[in-house]
Amino acid sequence: MKFTVIIVLTLSFILADGIVINEINYNSSDDFNPEDWVELHNASDGIVDISNWVFKDEDDDHNFTIPENTTLASGDFIVLCDDSSAFTSQFPAVSNFVGEIGFGFSGGGELLRLYDSDGTLIDTINYDDSDPWQEEPDGDGPTLELINPNLDNALAENWAASEEHGSPGSINTSFLLATDQLEIPDKFIVHNNYPNPFNPATTINYELPVNNFVNVTIYDMVGRRVKTLVNQHLTAGKQSIVWNGTNEQAIPVAGGVYVYTIKVENSRQSGKIILLK
Repeated sequence: MKFTVIIVLTLSFILADGIVINEINYNSSDDFNPEDWVELHNASDGIVDISNWVFKDEDDDHNFTIPENTTLASGDFIVLCDDSSAFTSQFPAVSNFVGEIGFGFSGGGELLRLYDSDGTLIDTINYDDSDPWQEEPDGDGPTLELINPNLDNALAENWAASEEHGSPGSINTSFLLATDQLEIPDKFIVHNNYPNPFNPATTINYELPVNNFVNVTIYDMVGRRVKTLVNQHLTAGKQSIVWNGTNEQAIPVAGGVYVYTIKVENSRQSGKIILLK
């Protein structure tokens, strides 16, 4: 029986089929420039260890190795950014990112590739900036995003231009706007974060009945603010945010019990999360 349990746990960390290139920012607008970034999403039902995976564009000399101890739970996102300072200046509430990848993407379209630590090709996308691909992401502000992460991302028809400047580290705006794929809740709902306890990251999921301004903040047990994860206007539907156990200065915090609060207009809900060290 003990041997069987070990096998199941091992398999849950090596499922790779569900890791997809989910959103691409390849040519920012002049007035909002976080530099180039790409988002990966775990669309599988298991946890995937993406440590030492390699992301490349069409030039084999352009490659970025994902750091050790990087895992994606089911439904999680991670952003690979070219310039972390520029990225955080435009998306200060997004914490689930890594960088510097060391290269940008072509405004005229190119091949992007993702390999696992054994060198096996996991996903590839050859985007373009002209028909049948969306043209708005080429310098007009939006990103290029998958309508649904379960669709074939090799097909131009499955990509759309995002709302505003995209949604790095969370559900794509096009997916949220697809009402046939998303049920809008009739009340404000906060789900238990997962995993809990956690190390190195946990996802907080919640649902909004209407478009609203949302604040998600982490506090320690004596009420001191540790980090603000979300402080912006969001669309109705399912939302999620990842906390990677760091404070506002991106410094890892001590293990222990923390509290997250989610405020929406006159509503506020809280939950306890446990960080293991």
